[in-house]
Amino acid sequence: MAYDGHLKFDTSVDGKGFQQGISTLAKGAAAALTAVSAALGAMAGYAVKVGSDFEAGMSEGAAISGATGAELDALTAKAKEMGASTKFSATESAEALKYMAMAGWNTQAMLDGLPGIMNLAAASGEDLATTSDIVTDALTAFGLTAADSAHFADVLAAASSNANTNVSMMGETFKYAAPVAGSLGFSVEDTAEAIGLMANAGIKSTQAGTSLRSIMTALAGDVKFCGESIEVEIQTTNADGSMRELSDILADCRVAFAGLSESEQASAAQALVGKNAMSGFLALMNAAPADIEKLSGAISDCDGTSLSMAETMQDNLAGQLTILKSQLEELAISFSDILMPAIRSIVSHIQGLVDKLNQLDPQTKETIVKIALVAAALGPLLIIIGKTISGVGSVLSLVSKAPAAIGAVKGGITAVTGALGVSMGTILAVVAAIAALVAAFMHLWKTNENFKNNILGIWEQIKSTFSGLTQGITDRINALGFNFESFTDMLKAAWDALCNLLAPVFEGVFQNIANIFS
Repeated sequence: MAYDGHLKFDTSVDGKGFQQGISTLAKGAAAALTAVSAALGAMAGYAVKVGSDFEAGMSEGAAISGATGAELDALTAKAKEMGASTKFSATESAEALKYMAMAGWNTQAMLDGLPGIMNLAAASGEDLATTSDIVTDALTAFGLTAADSAHFADVLAAASSNANTNVSMMGETFKYAAPVAGSLGFSVEDTAEAIGLMANAGIKSTQAGTSLRSIMTALAGDVKFCGESIEVEIQTTNADGSMRELSDILADCRVAFAGLSESEQASAAQALVGKNAMSGFLALMNAAPADIEKLSGAISDCDGTSLSMAETMQDNLAGQLTILKSQLEELAISFSDILMPAIRSIVSHIQGLVDKLNQLDPQTKETIVKIALVAAALGPLLIIIGKTISGVGSVLSLVSKAPAAIGAVKGGITAVTGALGVSMGTILAVVAAIAALVAAFMHLWKTNENFKNNILGIWEQIKSTFSGLTQGITDRINALGFNFESFTDMLKAAWDALCNLLAPVFEGVFQNIANIFS
């Protein structure tokens, strides 16, 4: 009876087909298991790498913020949640949390502020950690709190998408202008509008920041514009002494500028803000009404802008693949949460072994070094012995095949004699002579003591040479401080020392493996 499938099994008496089928099946299973084990090994390695990076990032943030226990657990869960649902990984979320901690935010503030910052980063295409740094620094400069982070993110998203700039360049501008704006009470919205209008005229990043800082400082004092036909003083403060809205002050300045000639406008700008900042001020004064209305309207109605932009940015195949990558990292972290305790335990056992080795006295350490030297000396000898044994095995294999070889030789001899014209009798005579020599050797061995003693002497010399080699190695080792009676004792001591050295490590490893499956 036979089974006919991918493998053909033959259950006949010889069993060759059945054995062949089983062999093929076993090889296929072995190959499959090897592929699976390699894949699982790669997955485990990736999970441990991702998990350790995430754990390190969270530890850094916790060290800065002081979050422990339930607070750290909440931050970790939030980072994993963002990693599984957004384009940014959990590790990137941990990096963003670090910058929030550096800004002095508490745990609740970080939990509330992270989604808005991530939306802004996704909407602008900027790095998450950089975006977090921009938002936290600017909020601090304006005197705002983490609760304002979502609205601030929306303002930046609206301004950058409606002007010739981006979040990164706006962040660089805020670095210089935000502290002055915050101290004068100017709003984030008006500051972002001014930054966008200057960007439309090609004044961006650091240049915009230094110019806007000078402009705001100048507007804090008396502002007068004089020309041949007009002389206007701009009111910059309210009745209570607080500063008016920046957009209102700039609007009044534009009205006054309209009554000046081009040369008078340049002179007035330089007199008010200085030569270095006058280009930025003129850009604000000469902005087209349509650009002002567009930018102002987008900023005033900005709530939800960053989320909407982020969703639009990710609504494509590339965005889906990016989110998938983040989800896979979150999956790897979840696997690492299972593997990490066992791996850390194994590492702890190895650390314990290293500590014990470090605490050994110098004499013991010297002994270990000597054992290592013994192992190094035995290597070449073992190779020679291995080759010798292999050679003996080959000889025995040839002997086992002697009958067949003799048959082949007989046929070959017949062919050679025919070709050379040598008679078989001649060949037989040669063979008979060799047989006679062997018979003479055996006769002398049995009857002549001198002959026998000479042969034994030669053998004893061979034995003595090999014994001297091994004894020489033993003596060299003994000269290092060991005492071995024989070469065998030396091998046994080296093996015992190696086993005693590695036993604690293997015990710890196998114990952890048992714990994983228990």
